[in-house]
Amino acid sequence: AFTVGGVLIHCHKRKGHGSLNFAAGLQQSCNPVFMQVGARVGVEAFYDYFRSFGYLEKTGIDLPSETGSIFHKKENIHEVELATASFGQRFNISMIQQITAVAAVANGGNLVTPHLLERFTDSENRTMLAYATKIKRRVVSESTCRTISEILEGGVSGGGGAKNAYVCGYKIAAKTGTSEKLNGKRVGSCVAYAPADAPRIAAIIMVDEPSSGIVYGSVVAAPYISSLLSNILP
Repeated sequence: AFTVGGVLIHCHKRKGHGSLNFAAGLQQSCNPVFMQVGARVGVEAFYDYFRSFGYLEKTGIDLPSETGSIFHKKENIHEVELATASFGQRFNISMIQQITAVAAVANGGNLVTPHLLERFTDSENRTMLAYATKIKRRVVSESTCRTISEILEGGVSGGGGAKNAYVCGYKIAAKTGTSEKLNGKRVGSCVAYAPADAPRIAAIIMVDEPSSGIVYGSVVAAPYISSLLSNILP
């Protein structure tokens, strides 16, 4: 656990992980690691990155009625709010926002506008409308993306929290998540992209209020990411 602003906040692993560096903390989803990183980054930079990755705006996907996010106003982010936000609690984002942000890491640092289709063709296969890749902005550097990709891949192949997303013969970069809802129930998720060193596909699976009694994204979502990518990658 880690105390922030007088509040003791636990990791999901109550007995603790032991000594962890940043990479292992990310792979094991260690809340105290995230909280300490959040404190080092600070409110200003954290909020700027949150905004840069597109979490405060709609993605612009070509679907009707896209929803936005719910996040703290910057002036209302204090020690505890920063700590809980650093490991993904106390705010709401959409799945398309999340996978778009993760895709920015996968593609080398550029936030792009997602689309359902690449192009429209007529009955003679002539292109009537095509969507070119629209880069909104650069969020982080290519070298940072390579570092994060290596860490996330290591969390899959090396027995981290996303090990159930493993696909034999392929490098998978993945991150699981488990969020607690206001009603006390959970949302388990897994987001992944592959191959980790030259991504071609990104995917996200979220399980709202899993009924199995096991609620962690590593169990309720990661195996299905593995199954999905096992079919797609070949």
